Amino acid sequence: MLLAFFSIAAVAEEKPCKPTVTGHLDVFPIVSATFHNSRNLRVWLPPGYDDPANATKKYPILYLLDGDSLFDACTAYLHEELHIDETLTTLITSGKIPPLIAVGVDNGSDVIDQNSDRPKSDNGNGRAIEYMPYPGTAFLPALRDVRGAQLPDFLEHDVMPAVAAKYRVLSGGKNAALWGASLSGAAALYIAIERPELFDRMIIESPSMLVGNGRLLRDSGSLTNAPH
Repeated sequence: MLLAFFSIAAVAEEKPCKPTVTGHLDVFPIVSATFHNSRNLRVWLPPGYDDPANATKKYPILYLLDGDSLFDACTAYLHEELHIDETLTTLITSGKIPPLIAVGVDNGSDVIDQNSDRPKSDNGNGRAIEYMPYPGTAFLPALRDVRGAQLPDFLEHDVMPAVAAKYRVLSGGKNAALWGASLSGAAALYIAIERPELFDRMIIESPSMLVGNGRLLRDSGSLTNAPH
């Protein structure tokens, strides 16, 4: 009886997660020449993208960091997605924003531990290495070899061309926006400081300002050509 019980429990634990994606979501891998690894891009297409009447229409694009937590509870951190797909569907169909393509970019920890349950085996260090532009004892002091200063090049040279090759997107920074929160919000702020021409608009939520012992906050004082 015990063996039967544990067998049933094991089957229950292995029950596949039911995806929670609203709309059309493509997931495909890219190889990064910047970070020398591969990861998934998660491309959400707006309502009407595949309609014959829109066959030649091109769309602005919203890039979002922490890609695996955006659209689907099955891949999201603690299985709590951010409902980007539902939110954009509501905003677009109500006419509050124009149709756009949303691209979720997986982070370094997703590369190491893709689609597994939490906590991640690397405790989020892969994510921090890619998002922190400089180390500091006040925030994840054990991480010294951080690579966040390369994130703008990764987005410009690895991510954007891969998306443009597969989808009908408007080109140029004036048609691109970037979202990040917490540590990825700090990464977005760094990009706003160092490469403001890459994105016309940004959504930066609760950025981790302790990065670099406050250097990120100090550097933001020189931000004169900020995205909207």
